[in-house]
Amino acid sequence: MKSLNILFIHRDLPPDSFTGVAIQVHRLANALIHLQHKVTVRTFSQKPPEAEYHVETLTIPLLFKALASLKRLLLPWTLRSATQGGFDIVHIHGDGAFVNYQSNYIRTFYGTAKMELASSQTLKGKLAQWLSFYFERKENIKIQKHGCAAGISRHISSYLPAVTLVVPCMLPEQSARYINKKTSGPSILYMGSTGSRKRGEWALQLFIVLKKKFPDLTFYFIGNNITKDEEEYFKMPNHLFDKPVFLSGLSQEAINALYAECWIYLSLSSYEGFGVSIIEAMAAKCLVLSTKTPGSESILKEGETGYYINESTAENLISKNLSNHKERGRIVSQAFKYSEQFKPRTIASRYAEIYNSLLKVPI
Repeated sequence: MKSLNILFIHRDLPPDSFTGVAIQVHRLANALIHLQHKVTVRTFSQKPPEAEYHVETLTIPLLFKALASLKRLLLPWTLRSATQGGFDIVHIHGDGAFVNYQSNYIRTFYGTAKMELASSQTLKGKLAQWLSFYFERKENIKIQKHGCAAGISRHISSYLPAVTLVVPCMLPEQSARYINKKTSGPSILYMGSTGSRKRGEWALQLFIVLKKKFPDLTFYFIGNNITKDEEEYFKMPNHLFDKPVFLSGLSQEAINALYAECWIYLSLSSYEGFGVSIIEAMAAKCLVLSTKTPGSESILKEGETGYYINESTAENLISKNLSNHKERGRIVSQAFKYSEQFKPRTIASRYAEIYNSLLKVPI
């Protein structure tokens, strides 16, 4: 396969941002390097320590700094000219509404604002999602004329017809290295926050109920603002003297280790475009119990690779799977095998095929 010179466009990279898109851009760029391609990422971030790709850091205009509240408008406008240069492929991962798409351009949609709108909890949030969806539709029209678009799940094409390809998200490198190191007692992992679509309040309520049933339960709560989350826990009228293990600022390696230690991973979001944490848990043989979202429905098979839960079934299903070691073992073994399709080399190879098809290069 021909070695390609590829340009990525995305606003930020880890550790400046640990959003799902920033992490996926970083992982994909490194994976393409391992396939002997050359990758340059144009971004407002500095080069991450683990990056094997080249980074060109863009200057944030003074106007952006002064009007940060208008970032949904200013970022796409700022990135409109970042695609210039002699690259075989230009791969845009967000904020491409003002880009003049060409035949060698590809856009990956990691969700759509229209789908996320339902989970917005404030008027400001809803208006921001409507503005984002307006830009997505504008971008969709351009892509239908030039280039192509991929979505991380099949649901996205319902809102953006230009999305004709499905390429899922990928696992981190060596995500299964910690398998078979489970805790001796029951353990649960949750990642998210209170006051958000991750529904951290529900996770805390589940801890209270389950801790009474399983006194030796260890419940890890990983969040960005654990001081606030812990305060929310102690405001609950039925809170216990015991509390979850609140953690933040963890590296991917530390998160991988927790997946591998815990018996169950809880994904309680009201919306996910994909659900990378679900496949990460599967790869570490941690049983996934998840709410139904557009993302989870594309990767979790009920009773085969995990279970779906809602507010009426969660307590019983979690209790059942903490108690039934044999059944839990059966599901996690199947889920582990299923997760292999999300390995970095597999996903990067799929994108390489798409790049070559845009250039009409024989594979």
